[in-house]
Amino acid sequence: MNNEFLYLFISFDLVNSTEYKSKYPNEWPEIFSKFYSIVEQECKDKFDNADVNIWKYIGDEILFYIFINDKEVLYNSLSYIDEILSISIKKINEYNKNTDINQDYKYDKNTYTNKHYEYNKNIRLNTNDVELSIKSTVWIANLVDNSKDTKDCKNIIIYPKDTTSKDFLGNYIDTGFRISKFVTAGHIVISAELAYLLINMQKPYNSNLIIANLKIVGYEFLKGIWNGKAYPIIWYCNDWKNIRFNYDEHINSKIIENIKYGKVDDILEIESIPTQIRKNDEFNKLLILLDKIADEKPLEKTIHPLVELHIAAVVINKTNKKIFIAKRSEKKERLKNIWEFGCFQLSANKTFEEELKNGYKKEFNVELSYVDYDNPIGTFTVKDTSIQGIIFYAETECDDNCCQLINSKHTEYRWISKEEIDTIKDNEIVEKGKERIKKVFSIYSNRYKT
Repeated sequence: MNNEFLYLFISFDLVNSTEYKSKYPNEWPEIFSKFYSIVEQECKDKFDNADVNIWKYIGDEILFYIFINDKEVLYNSLSYIDEILSISIKKINEYNKNTDINQDYKYDKNTYTNKHYEYNKNIRLNTNDVELSIKSTVWIANLVDNSKDTKDCKNIIIYPKDTTSKDFLGNYIDTGFRISKFVTAGHIVISAELAYLLINMQKPYNSNLIIANLKIVGYEFLKGIWNGKAYPIIWYCNDWKNIRFNYDEHINSKIIENIKYGKVDDILEIESIPTQIRKNDEFNKLLILLDKIADEKPLEKTIHPLVELHIAAVVINKTNKKIFIAKRSEKKERLKNIWEFGCFQLSANKTFEEELKNGYKKEFNVELSYVDYDNPIGTFTVKDTSIQGIIFYAETECDDNCCQLINSKHTEYRWISKEEIDTIKDNEIVEKGKERIKKVFSIYSNRYKT
């Protein structure tokens, strides 16, 4: 088991794409390309520092994998995917409605004048008569590198020749593709193995919300899965009371009929299933791998040859001359309940300016008006990791009320004055935190001669 790792797999599938391709044979490549780019960007933004990778494209479907080395990523994964799904559906339909398609329409004297035809070749097609949507499938697998001993693991990582990419094979991988047929537009289906992990996560991860958002909406016999035993089809929804479908969808979908008429099972029913199907060892192995994440550093992360670069800023408010700090969540793997300044992993395709400004806006709703990129105020190293960091001086002009904690990474924030520095104990803030604050107050004073 030492060579096994947990991976999360996510599929986003464009719904009604076949009808769209049939009706608009010249336009669909542009829509598909936009679908890919929207989903890729939303995944990157929502999962933030998690190692989200594109696995492959399969026609109108895009698949991602995430190496799980942080329990918080797994715990929040379904809520993130739910948001990605909602935002991506909205964006792809907005794009569809507002796309100008260049078509050389034949001149029709009953409809157009010669002048109209000459100067109006860019016609806005009514492509939004096909309602595009997206559905998602999420599943988990424990995998071992195929160069290692694979006798105790049914799922392996392979490396196709002449590429640097990974591919995945095994029973759990097949499961994800099998259950993807049992979800409809705008919704999320997840594997039973993933559901079992989520509802059994130990403290501080409270699973009450997970339990409330997962329902067993049916049972299906899946080819090659569970030795002929019925497999539970599990949907994630953050508001079951207000889940809606088209008026006639239940006619062709047994699952939607079950949901419509309340014929669903509580997710806790899954607790007894591993025993009944004689798969206790398989499910327990997943739990053991998850628990190990907190106890020891995963091998795959330690042997990664690249240094991970993070950037942060100590942000001073020009209006009230106070500095922004935020308290890390107790769910974080490192530095739980510690005050920090905000920190973001530098992406390969972004500059320091883009990453910092986007990061503070997305994470805290704080707009940076100035950053001194030429004179960093310090560097840092995260203990027992490959993470190196750079800290910059930054300013904002927003008031105290502009800030919002966008997600669960932080539990509270403060704007502190120079006089309040010593109200924070040394062990309550990141290393050299108070020293950085004093330095920024000094820089600000010299910059504006206050």
